[in-house]
Amino acid sequence: MRPAIVLTFAAALAAQAPDRLPQRLLFVGEAKHAERAREFTDFLTPHFAKVTATTHEAFAPAMTEDVDVVLLDWHQDGDDRSKSPLGAFESWHTPLVLLGSAGLNTAIAWDVFGGVG
Repeated sequence: MRPAIVLTFAAALAAQAPDRLPQRLLFVGEAKHAERAREFTDFLTPHFAKVTATTHEAFAPAMTEDVDVVLLDWHQDGDDRSKSPLGAFESWHTPLVLLGSAGLNTAIAWDVFGGVG
């Protein structure tokens, strides 16, 4: 009797699960790693309400007005890390997920704890 109740409850919960999570994501990646950006967006699209992508160079702060979360992908391959592709720390207000070396690079650019030295 108990296994039947547990299975019925599990099936009811699964039936109520949304097809996609409601968050709208913006992936900001490097132009030279376009394949990686495509792989991320292809993976995330079936799971979230909206997934868009842009490059560091094409990013504009106004793009965050229509998204809930920004995913920043930033590698350590010789690029200048003194300036964040997202702009100034003081003007940033959108939840941010840091991929690759974006944590270190962002800490350096924004001069916050977590940078080198």
